[in-house]
Amino acid sequence: MYGRRIGQTLQPTAAARPMPGQWGEGTIATQLLISADGNRLAWIGGQAYLFIDSQQSVCALNSEAAAAWPSFETGVICDGVVPRVAGLCAPSVVGDLLSVGAIEPLSTKDGIAPVASTQVVNTGAAKVLVCYGDAPLHDLIAAEFAHMAQSSPQSCPLPSSLPCPLPCDAYVSVQRSGDKLGVALRGGSIDWASASEVVPLLKIAITDAVLDNMDDLLLHVALLHKGDRAIVLVGGPGAGKSTLATALGAKGFTLAGDDLATLGPDGTVRALPFPVTLKTGSWPLLQDRQVEIAAAATHLRPDDRYVRYLAVDAKTALKPLAVGWIVFLDRTEGLSPGHSSDHSPSLSPSLSPVTAPETIYGLIGSAWSGDTALTPEEFSALAACVDGASCVRLRYCDLSMAVDLLQRFCNGAPV
Repeated sequence: MYGRRIGQTLQPTAAARPMPGQWGEGTIATQLLISADGNRLAWIGGQAYLFIDSQQSVCALNSEAAAAWPSFETGVICDGVVPRVAGLCAPSVVGDLLSVGAIEPLSTKDGIAPVASTQVVNTGAAKVLVCYGDAPLHDLIAAEFAHMAQSSPQSCPLPSSLPCPLPCDAYVSVQRSGDKLGVALRGGSIDWASASEVVPLLKIAITDAVLDNMDDLLLHVALLHKGDRAIVLVGGPGAGKSTLATALGAKGFTLAGDDLATLGPDGTVRALPFPVTLKTGSWPLLQDRQVEIAAAATHLRPDDRYVRYLAVDAKTALKPLAVGWIVFLDRTEGLSPGHSSDHSPSLSPSLSPVTAPETIYGLIGSAWSGDTALTPEEFSALAACVDGASCVRLRYCDLSMAVDLLQRFCNGAPV
């Protein structure tokens, strides 16, 4: 352990000294300086002390560095060519913090990442800072996640006159190399793609960050709200979760999400408010959302599927609710996968009851956990989720008929 006072050895000067190999080299115009993993600030008797995990050391911070520290817990964009003489990027703040390993530039396996702007994406399970290498990248991508963006509070709880950013759980770099765009988690490898492919790649990276940081069970389901209860749609690829959930969202339900939801210890669920992903086959079926679908940009996923994204109400999605209905989807091919004028018995949807054990096993099949086996706590959460819920299997072909049947079912009508 040692007690060096950060910020006393470097003072503001007209020409700041660069930190060799990291900051001020002139190779990266703007960088994001962030706290190294595992650091923790504490106040003792009015003095700020920083524990640096990688060094197993404790440093005393001067007032300038202490006031700036909460900003570095999220990230501060600094000019790597012409360091500022005042403010968060002043050498008196960043110089010794860099030298002792308290902060570091955001980097991937390819080196320091250029960062021109950032966007905090709140998934509910993790806050992810998306770092754009240039302004056109921000303009191209940020709008797809704008409904999940979160601003910083106005003031810090610590003695500081600076705005207090929100600490982030993970960082994702989005950068450019020629005509290719790349996405990488902090310290990870860059996945390069075309402009049409970058948004799906970013969604995957944010999802990976959630998986690395979450504590609760994560369910691969679509989630809607009806009153003070949630309806959960469970189904594998091609079952129609997104299309059916979007159609129900126009018929009295509130669409919270079509992809992932967290299951709390008390059995409540809340969606990760990613935009709803609609594949090409669903576009003409969703008549109530045609204007939004037509206006949405088209993206290419890694599985070579073209998709468009529709935003959900993130505030509503992040509200935890008890589950009222759990519906397992079994979509069959028929004369028409969407609207049909032929309401013959072969096209009529049906609901059949699913037992509690079958429901739990079905939810486990759609779940992700940090453990390799189901824990007793996770079983209790699943049991609390299923208890009191109406659990059924929906076999359907026609979208409009399935929506009508689920409306009547959730309204308590005989089906």
